[in-house]
Amino acid sequence: MRPLRDYPIGLALCLVSAACQTSFVSIPNDVETLGVPPIPHDLSDPVEVFHNAPSSELVGWFGDGMLLRSRSADASVAFREVTRPGRRGKRLTFDSDPLQRAWMSPSVERPGFLYTRDPDGGELVELVWYDGRKAAATPLALSRGSVSSLRWAASGKQFALATTSPNGLDWTVVVADLDGSRRVLIDGEGVGWAVEDFSADESRLLVSQSRSATRARLLEIDIETGERQPVAGFEVATSVGDARYGASDEILFTADYNADHVGLFVHDRGRRVQSPRIIGGAASIEAIEVSPGRRFIAILKNVAGYGELVIERLSNGERLEIEAIPRGVISTLAFSGDEHLAFSVTTPTRPGDVMSVDLVDGEVTRWTANDEAHRYVEPTLIEFESFDGLSVPAFVYTPPAAPPYPVLVSLHGGPESQARPRFSPSIQSFVRRLGVAVIVPNVRGSTGYGRRYLDLDNAKQREDAVRDVGALLDWVRDEGSFDVDRVALSGGSYGGYLVLASMALYGDRLVAGIDRMGISRFVTFLAGTEDYRRDLRRAEYGDERDPEMYAYLEAISPLHRVGAIDDAMLIVQGANDPRVPRGESEQMVRALVEKGTPVWYILARDEGHGFRKRVNRDYLARATLMFLERYLLGVDRSESQPR
Repeated sequence: MRPLRDYPIGLALCLVSAACQTSFVSIPNDVETLGVPPIPHDLSDPVEVFHNAPSSELVGWFGDGMLLRSRSADASVAFREVTRPGRRGKRLTFDSDPLQRAWMSPSVERPGFLYTRDPDGGELVELVWYDGRKAAATPLALSRGSVSSLRWAASGKQFALATTSPNGLDWTVVVADLDGSRRVLIDGEGVGWAVEDFSADESRLLVSQSRSATRARLLEIDIETGERQPVAGFEVATSVGDARYGASDEILFTADYNADHVGLFVHDRGRRVQSPRIIGGAASIEAIEVSPGRRFIAILKNVAGYGELVIERLSNGERLEIEAIPRGVISTLAFSGDEHLAFSVTTPTRPGDVMSVDLVDGEVTRWTANDEAHRYVEPTLIEFESFDGLSVPAFVYTPPAAPPYPVLVSLHGGPESQARPRFSPSIQSFVRRLGVAVIVPNVRGSTGYGRRYLDLDNAKQREDAVRDVGALLDWVRDEGSFDVDRVALSGGSYGGYLVLASMALYGDRLVAGIDRMGISRFVTFLAGTEDYRRDLRRAEYGDERDPEMYAYLEAISPLHRVGAIDDAMLIVQGANDPRVPRGESEQMVRALVEKGTPVWYILARDEGHGFRKRVNRDYLARATLMFLERYLLGVDRSESQPR
């Protein structure tokens, strides 16, 4: 098979022309393109306004202040120490590589935080210690791996992390300290491990293992002897979310025991039995956190995608009355002693803020100030009926102009994920800059709506999720506010598969598709994804080693239906993607080119599963706007481009 660069698909290179260099956006050094025309500079303005909007996320308390992961007005991302509400704070890190997650040490004597760096996007990260006293960052002598979770002990003298094993097949759980001590508690026992919590005396560790989205177990391990005790296990088909030690050494954990939604349970270590504390009801609990003094528990619920925060006293279940919190998505719960709880919040019109609650009077304090809500659009939550009568939720963003609106349907990845009402620079730029309505459904298989809904796309039910997309296109046709002759799709990862599959099945109702690192053929995807991920993906998609399942996966793979895809495609890929390997995009590009379908292809050599580096991200945002202008809106800028 010929290399992609040999395919004559109208590649326009701005390398020599002075007019091109001054009038058009430069292609980043580590980006290769096929079929992408020169991009005018006037597409830079919406990128600056929407994609580089200032935002902040909580890492944790830093003394009396906080550590934030912040994007500044110049679009640089760094960790900042903020000492008082409303202050910009002091920048602590100056890394050129994308900064990912961070975990604050609770130690007063040795303040600082651990964070990860991922230079090439391959998710085999470097773990770095930032010493708060020395104001210096030092990589730890740990093998690079994909870190699924990390938890500090209350003293700050040790931490535990779950990461990929050096054998490349399994995950491992390690207890370590900053001076080089290492104790391996789990290795060579499969995938899906996560660290949950240390006991008060730091002698025991709670860990969980997920074999699928609905089957997990929770264990308690003696750190010194390695002895294990099951808390909840595979004997009952249940998910396990967060687990924390509570008062009197009880164990609090979230699970969907014999219920459709996730509730909160209490495990009595003495009698080795568990009982429900909060039944999930019509909403699932998505996170919990316990205060250091074991006096309070913060409970975060997922209500139709929106976050709802509840704070209770552990002793009697009494709830704290909390002042109003902006309606959106809440994350990263962090206590400061038993006095304050901090958290991050984002809404469709708020890029990212950090707030705290006083645990005495429930007063909410806003630590950051991102006041640009007037620029952005709030969605409406609707439901539409699918082919089998299932009610499917979706967020609908409409521009301020009068209908009918061109439509972009945005499909989330996962599939065990959920589109939520958080700030999206892409959506806001499409709505405000292009005048396009954006519809974001949570098709079957999404999280947040209970176990039954989550399981409706498993194995041989995979194409039922594609039929949900078809039902949404029916809703768009019948609703009356949309231009049915101008409808496009966009999605990443599993959402990219949904785009490709829908372009093949419903191409007569679509004009264009955007596929970002999507699955084009399931058996090659399962063969190429990293070894430590494969078994978890087989639990979701089916085991291709079974001949019957192999045949089914081949039958539904978009690559084998490429003959039905006639509309223009933008395909995006990171060369170092450990989840969906680059071959999934490139085999689809080749097939589309050979068929004669218009295709733009963008490959970043220094990215993985998604673009994280600003120069690449900005270029992709501009290319996406131009692609939608041409193929969704019918605006062709080629006449103004140099010959």
